[in-house]
Amino acid sequence: MDYDEAVKELRAQLERCKDWLGRLPDTTGLGAIGPGGSARRAQGLGPETHEGPLSRALRTVCDEYGIVYGFMGGVGYNGKVNVPDEKYRALNIQEWIDLSHKHSKSLNVVDFPFYDPLGSILEMPIDDFVIYMRSQHPGYLDDYVLTESSCTIPRVKDVEALCSPTLKQWIIANRIELVNHRDALYGTHEYQDHLKEIGSPPCGWGT
Repeated sequence: MDYDEAVKELRAQLERCKDWLGRLPDTTGLGAIGPGGSARRAQGLGPETHEGPLSRALRTVCDEYGIVYGFMGGVGYNGKVNVPDEKYRALNIQEWIDLSHKHSKSLNVVDFPFYDPLGSILEMPIDDFVIYMRSQHPGYLDDYVLTESSCTIPRVKDVEALCSPTLKQWIIANRIELVNHRDALYGTHEYQDHLKEIGSPPCGWGT
């Protein structure tokens, strides 16, 4: 991959995002892309000389557009610990990935009967000193998604899980404060304010 071509393509994608959505992304999980990343810097191993051109292009463009990266810790799918950049460590933001395989085998269609995102979410740890982030992929399946994505049928199960009354009650019972990335990074309360505006029960700090 050519670095300059990657930068050009990434800029074009962000401009298309701004045209369609009216804004740019706030963050990206850039630390997990390519070898090295935040963990290498945190270990004092110096410049990431083995970092590939795509990772370098991503960092260049994110810095150019003010998109935050390197803020998230936690254990990745490879079992390795991701260490946030120094300036974000005090926030203690961690991605939580269910590595138990109790609630899924794979995202392949044949394993759909074994995919239980709700069961996985309900086993997330609860810690007053950690901001946990979990990724799901809810969405409507159209021709583009079915053609271009390897994550297809499980998306409908994610919709069901995230709209589940069981999940809502779990959030309320455990006083979980739902936040967006700006809330986590800057201490704002945008998501909780949104819940108040739509008449949804606020949790966490709002109770």
